[in-house]
Amino acid sequence: MRRSMLASAAILLLAALLRLNAVTYGLSDVCLTVPEEYWLFAAEQTTSLYNWNIAPQGALTTLSGRIPPRPLLSAEAQLADRLGLRLAGVVAGLVTVALILRLGRSLGSNWWWAAGLFTAVAPWQVASDRWITPYDAAPLVLMLSVWAYGLGESTRSGWRRAALKGVSTAAALSLLLIAPPLWWLAVLMVVLPPRPHWRLILFLLLGGIVVFPALQTPELWLAAAARWDLGVTSACILVGLLLVLWWRRHLSRWYISALVVVSLCAGAVTLYQTTQLPQPTAEEWELVRWLQNRIPDDEVVQFDFTVWHLAPVVACPMGADIRFQAQSMPVEFFDVRELASPYYLISNRVDAVSKMPYISQVGEHFWIGRRLALPNVTDIGFGELVHVLGYELVTTSTTPAGTVDLRIDYQFGANITPDVLAYAAFVHVTPENDPLTNSVNISDPFFAESGNTGSRRVMLNHHIRFSLPPTIPAGVYAVRLGIFNVYTGEKVGEELILGELVVTGIN
Repeated sequence: MRRSMLASAAILLLAALLRLNAVTYGLSDVCLTVPEEYWLFAAEQTTSLYNWNIAPQGALTTLSGRIPPRPLLSAEAQLADRLGLRLAGVVAGLVTVALILRLGRSLGSNWWWAAGLFTAVAPWQVASDRWITPYDAAPLVLMLSVWAYGLGESTRSGWRRAALKGVSTAAALSLLLIAPPLWWLAVLMVVLPPRPHWRLILFLLLGGIVVFPALQTPELWLAAAARWDLGVTSACILVGLLLVLWWRRHLSRWYISALVVVSLCAGAVTLYQTTQLPQPTAEEWELVRWLQNRIPDDEVVQFDFTVWHLAPVVACPMGADIRFQAQSMPVEFFDVRELASPYYLISNRVDAVSKMPYISQVGEHFWIGRRLALPNVTDIGFGELVHVLGYELVTTSTTPAGTVDLRIDYQFGANITPDVLAYAAFVHVTPENDPLTNSVNISDPFFAESGNTGSRRVMLNHHIRFSLPPTIPAGVYAVRLGIFNVYTGEKVGEELILGELVVTGIN
């Protein structure tokens, strides 16, 4: 008896350690949200325990207890909210392990502890308990129903047996709300036992429909029944384990040893998956923020193998939502992919990006190569509004009253709003030795006239053309470009000298 208690305690302790490991991961930054929790931020929600009072779009939400489909969390959600839900899942997982240990011992099985160990360390079970998934309560409810049914079968007292059978039936039917994809399992669990209590089943079913608005909307329930997640996977595997435990209560030493080996391998996979969660350093976060501010939508970005793990952090679907195609470096002789030419190539080695037209350095150890081959390629920012990527003074020599043509290639900032329409470009033509005297001062409202303004959008081959005054003296002039507020006249950033303009003679 004492050895059994120690074995159970050790298995539960192991289960707790695996589930609490990294339980706070991603709470500090929405860009570290694990894929299993993306659904929390989705605008469209379906039936689950977390959405027990959901009503379809257009329904009467003024009725008591009904809310429209909406995200359960936002990027600004309190850390305590998500941590509390995760810890509740951990507790549910520990209770599930404890119930299967208890059930195995009550059945007199000689491999009850191996079944509990497998449930404690299986990667799908640990992930379902650690993260917040739509149907993460399914394994616990399943175990509660089976445990109550088994305890009721071994109880002689009539009222206790009836009460336990009622608990088992209620838990099984609750799967219709807690995990709609397991509707078939709920039906089997209430129909297959001998002498099912049809009046109790009908009462609980109708009562659930009346109490829970989510069960009153067939379109939402059917959409939920077609989904799948780790909680449903864990419940299905648990069903198979319970069936074997029920029918084969005694296994040979070889089978038990094999299950232990499988459990150890599963535990190793669980630990490995935890170590693969991105944990950016301060310098890597600097790289992530830089890329989030500069990657144009739908472009290809190639990551070196040393920074490949940062690709999902940069994308940040639940926060910045940067939509690009992540591409790993080609593998010589073995890579059969048709690789697209990347807009950016990121590496921790400068020689890896040395052939790119322009190279930016972020921190001390990361280099970013940009593919665009532009005249006078550069990367000069004017505040948070725009980055000049390249420029060219097309007209280098002209006469008074002649036309000057200049070209700029630029990228809008990451947080463009309608307020950007208050800004425009200015071009100053100043004598070479007198930069404070403006022989020409013109403005170009390229923000308003681009017609394609958008966060991180790249605009190429934009030309600004203007005529020189007919009285401008011959000489060498500097052509300067800048950004200013058209209402206040305040400049943004420093002026950029595009080149020298030679004015010859009188027209």
